[in-house]
Amino acid sequence: MARPKWIWETVKLVTGLIASVTVQLAKSPDRPMPGYTPPGPADPGKMLPTIMGVAQADWVVASAWAGSVAAAVVALDGALGLVRESRRKITEEKNKDIEKTVLGVLRVLSRHAEIDILCLGGTVFEHKKKFWGGFKLKTLLRYRLDDYPPPSGIKWQGAKGAIGYAVEKRTSVHADWVPYSAALNAGEDVLASIPQDQRFGFGDDELKMMVKNYYESLATPIMSDDGSKVLGILAVDIPYRDAFTHEQSVLGDAQIQQNLLTSAAAVLARAMKR
Repeated sequence: MARPKWIWETVKLVTGLIASVTVQLAKSPDRPMPGYTPPGPADPGKMLPTIMGVAQADWVVASAWAGSVAAAVVALDGALGLVRESRRKITEEKNKDIEKTVLGVLRVLSRHAEIDILCLGGTVFEHKKKFWGGFKLKTLLRYRLDDYPPPSGIKWQGAKGAIGYAVEKRTSVHADWVPYSAALNAGEDVLASIPQDQRFGFGDDELKMMVKNYYESLATPIMSDDGSKVLGILAVDIPYRDAFTHEQSVLGDAQIQQNLLTSAAAVLARAMKR
């Protein structure tokens, strides 16, 4: 977005400068040719163009055109400003609705599983198709009351992680690393014991980072009304913490998957279509 804005600002500056310069040039009259003596009072004499070989009359025409273009640019800029403001307000309202929905999910999940809400996280991704095929997921909201753990830095594109699998399968996908997370953080080498269906397309380095940071995660697709299009992904997770002992899966509960997250995904779908 930065480059188009920079280009537009340059266009406004250049058109304004051209309009100003041509107006000043239009005020400069043509001058008599040196050494020319008119034969009579009715003959105004031969005149030379005033600047750059352009006659004053042509500069007047040029200034009129330049002024018109500058006025059009100013009008267009005003219209674009109104559009930007309208979009900003819509985006703010959408983000508020998304944040309220995710916070509601975490509150219900906290009460249902008897887990401190500080130990829960929620993320909403927007699904984007790539021009050359495949897809990527853009983070719209990452909600954690204490912002732990920090963002993974993983590029969520294609079948990677529970969220990538949820896009492809178009159903909720649960990543359960409860048996491995505490052991890995205790220094045990358990990566080799993690079955292939629990690796979710991660390489060893990415898998190690995810398992060390998270006990489990659950991703649910956000679908269009007719179910034909994936709009995004709602993901909730339980991070690993030294002071929190998590001994069995919570997010694998069918009631959470089928009722809580599915209902929340429907609410998010309406917000994301704004």
